[in-house]
Amino acid sequence: MLSFGPWWATAACLILFLALNRFYLPSSFAVDATGIVSKFPFREQRLAWNTVRRFLHDSQGGFLSTRGVSSRLDAFSGLHILFGSQRNEIISLIESHIGRAANQPAHTLPQVTMESRG
Repeated sequence: MLSFGPWWATAACLILFLALNRFYLPSSFAVDATGIVSKFPFREQRLAWNTVRRFLHDSQGGFLSTRGVSSRLDAFSGLHILFGSQRNEIISLIESHIGRAANQPAHTLPQVTMESRG
């Protein structure tokens, strides 16, 4: 029987933890007048409101996509967010930004920050 040993098992667990860190470590999301920013332990991503074409949501979180129609590339061109305890407030805030026409000036809104644990 071929055995790879404990070092390979440890390396595999470490790689999985790093790849899935967003689900194990705290994440934060900030919504402001220009867009939404997600901050994960090893990555930060920003989407401007004028690039968002779709917003899908359920009881736990949502998905902002830069593509108008569903595609296999959604995972690479969109942003998954978690609502935490501010679900209704965040959904209405995002929908109001997406619904605003691109040529209208952005209104100054207070920044909303969401903290979540995976």
